[in-house]
Amino acid sequence: MNRRGISPLIATILLIAITIVVGALITAWATTYISQQTSVVGGGGAECVYVGLSVTRCNLTESAPNRLRIVLANTGTGEIRKVMARIEANDGTAVTGNVTNKDMPGEFLKLGGQEAKPADIYLSDLSSGVNFSNSSSWKEIKLWVDDPRCPTVTFTISPGMCT
Repeated sequence: MNRRGISPLIATILLIAITIVVGALITAWATTYISQQTSVVGGGGAECVYVGLSVTRCNLTESAPNRLRIVLANTGTGEIRKVMARIEANDGTAVTGNVTNKDMPGEFLKLGGQEAKPADIYLSDLSSGVNFSNSSSWKEIKLWVDDPRCPTVTFTISPGMCT
């Protein structure tokens, strides 16, 4: 019996083709998997993985009815350009305010890993029923990084955190 198989040249070409197809499938899967995991961890794009927000102090004695003095920290290593606040009053109303750095307005928490910086939450509308110097007039304040790529980088201040 004279049996013939495929030639060594065709066998080599088939092995190389199969290897390339399997490699392409693994690369496509890994790319999708890694991008999904980045979104879960950071709440947004890859930039958000390195951003964190924390309030280390809330000071009622240095506050005024329309301004709450806090000490804000970027607990990550990424850059935060703007932070906003949503204040919920005890009467159920809510108002949005700006958070600014009192010492360096243009340099707000640019780099993480630095020491916490003083900041102020400002209310432009005093008719909301919120008086910052009286913590019993508000229920909570939710801070968030004002960047559409990082929607879940937030921090909540309760009245009990403020002294």
